[in-house]
Amino acid sequence: EDADISRELAEKAVALTIPIDEARTKLEATKIRLDGVQKQFTTTQQKVDNIGLSDAVGALLRRQRSELPDVLKRQANVRNRREQIEDAQYELFEADDQRARIANRDPFVLAILEKASPAISESERKKLEQAARDVFDRRAEYLDQLIRSSNTYLDTLFELDQTEQLLIAETQRYLTYIDERVLWVRSNKPLYSKLELDTSDLAFFEPTGWVATGQKLIADTVENLLLYGVALLAFSSLILLRPRFRRELHDAGTLARKGNCTSFGPTWQATWGTMLMSIAWPGFIWFLGSRLSLMSNGSDFSRAVGAGLAATAWGYLPLELLRRICRVGGLADNHFDWPDSAIRLFRNTLPGLTLFGLPLVFFTTTLYMSDPEHGLDILERAGFVAATLVTAFFLRRVLRPDSGVLCEFLAMHPTGWMVRTKWLWYWGSVLAPLSLAGLTISGYYYTAQQLSWRLFATISLVLGLQLVRALLQRLLIVQRRKLSIEHAKQRRMELMAQKEAAAQAAAAAAKAAEQATDKASATSSAGLPAATQPAATVAPAGPTTIVPPEELRADVEASTEQSRRLLAIAVVTTSLVGVWMIWVDALPALRILDQWQLWATTVDVSAEDVG
Repeated sequence: EDADISRELAEKAVALTIPIDEARTKLEATKIRLDGVQKQFTTTQQKVDNIGLSDAVGALLRRQRSELPDVLKRQANVRNRREQIEDAQYELFEADDQRARIANRDPFVLAILEKASPAISESERKKLEQAARDVFDRRAEYLDQLIRSSNTYLDTLFELDQTEQLLIAETQRYLTYIDERVLWVRSNKPLYSKLELDTSDLAFFEPTGWVATGQKLIADTVENLLLYGVALLAFSSLILLRPRFRRELHDAGTLARKGNCTSFGPTWQATWGTMLMSIAWPGFIWFLGSRLSLMSNGSDFSRAVGAGLAATAWGYLPLELLRRICRVGGLADNHFDWPDSAIRLFRNTLPGLTLFGLPLVFFTTTLYMSDPEHGLDILERAGFVAATLVTAFFLRRVLRPDSGVLCEFLAMHPTGWMVRTKWLWYWGSVLAPLSLAGLTISGYYYTAQQLSWRLFATISLVLGLQLVRALLQRLLIVQRRKLSIEHAKQRRMELMAQKEAAAQAAAAAAKAAEQATDKASATSSAGLPAATQPAATVAPAGPTTIVPPEELRADVEASTEQSRRLLAIAVVTTSLVGVWMIWVDALPALRILDQWQLWATTVDVSAEDVG
């Protein structure tokens, strides 16, 4: 048994050499990466100071930003390494404890000798004692080796953790420096300066690239039949089940529109059906795009097509979801009780936005990803400008204060802040995509791209939060209706109890009066005067406490209003946090405005004023 323990310790010490070598390799690579980032940062600062924010410097900043270490991945490495450090520390503590216990070998040797047979000779006893001491000596050597290896491993992990944290801090500092400047530099020449098509632009219209992409997709399908089979099965199921989803949506809407509906189940069922119908085609397009993007043997054009399909799917999903919500008998009509004018406006405008906007997204993204050099980008920028114009036209129709989706809300709140600032947020929303078009035409295409996806993410966030808010408001309405019905039942039961108590009291009074009459007659016949007889008394009915219906209604309305306020606060807070997370990377660009001084003020302070 002791020999097995020693062998196990030796194996542990040897096994530590592999993670030690891996940690040292990562440490050296991290040190080299850190040194490279620091030197690159210093060189870039010198170039910016000497040359300024020229077009060449802007291209350098954009390229270096894409080549910097992934901060999120590095932060995940630091978090995962904590568990490794804790495990290594535990193993070290165990080894130290074992080494301390066998520092004095005599008790263990004596225990072994006591277990030996008394019949052995003295020479054999000495040999056994020496063998026992040799075993514990070897165990001590193995433990010392394991302790040294564990200390080496821990020291390497600590140094690697510290180095990687320095790399994260230096990378974040470099990213902040780039983000403060890169959006203010032209990425292209003005669109009108030179009308010349790039080779990558022409490749989009050549059939050979599309044929090669189709062949690669077929080959990938053959290699991954199970994956494509599962995806095709999921897509086919969603398509074939659409009639069932529509019937369930109609039935759920019929139940939800009833005034006595006190269950959130129909709304929840309609929500799931709407979501499942909405993700069918966007999910299929995204799957094809992801497969083209991940192909190891794919060409630059096939990967660009994959990126274009993926971007199209992400743009298609919120549009399809909103269209399904606003369909006849859908969530907006039967569950959310949105205004009919808003629903009709969405129904009329969303198909056009989908028809014209999504092809432009695919066209622009594919051209962008197929040209790593990013030259003039004439067709690409023209498609981007067209997409922003389509978006601006959609926002102009949808958000117009007098005829848009918010017109009835504004009419119901004539003194609200949205009415007072209606032309400000309306024109701000319409001019936002138009300003992106202006930036693209003037050559700030990279800036327009960075702002455009953040604008899209912000709009998607607002739509998602409005959907969540509508669901929670529906839940509050159902709960309020349920409480009102319960209170009405309670009121009816109390009224019935009051009538029953009154009837019982009347019956008791009549009976008492009858008994008093009979007794008076008997007394008269006996010759006693009636006036001397005690009057019959009837015990009054017990008091019945009935809560007035006005108080019940006030309690329900007060709790509902409080819930609505809490819901509004939660939605606003989530919106602010989400918007900050979306735009946080672009905020450092505003710091460059600190370089320009608006005005200066000089104040003369005399010695008398100081005294």
